[in-house]
Amino acid sequence: MDAFLKGVAASDSQALIALTDPVVDARSDVAALIRSSGGVRMAEPVIAWRDEFGGVYVVATVTGANAATGASATLTVPISRKADRFYLALGSANLGGSDSLISSPVPPSP
Repeated sequence: MDAFLKGVAASDSQALIALTDPVVDARSDVAALIRSSGGVRMAEPVIAWRDEFGGVYVVATVTGANAATGASATLTVPISRKADRFYLALGSANLGGSDSLISSPVPPSP
């Protein structure tokens, strides 16, 4: 989260892209994120997590004040886990091989 917040505050697309899965092309999503939230430096951020898929995909919500203006600020951060690494869940990938296999549990058929 620290690297994400620093990347957003600096409007640093390369730093944010480095936080995404290497097989994912997140350039346009990172550019959109920077357009909507770039330059926001959070003062005393509070981070909350929503995990509905057992840690495979979580959504972090960062709330606080914009350090420059004092206005309330909220950032939503989608995060995915792949092979015990966490990545920004931005962009899309053409998956093949083992990457295309669903890694979350599938309920048994009735």
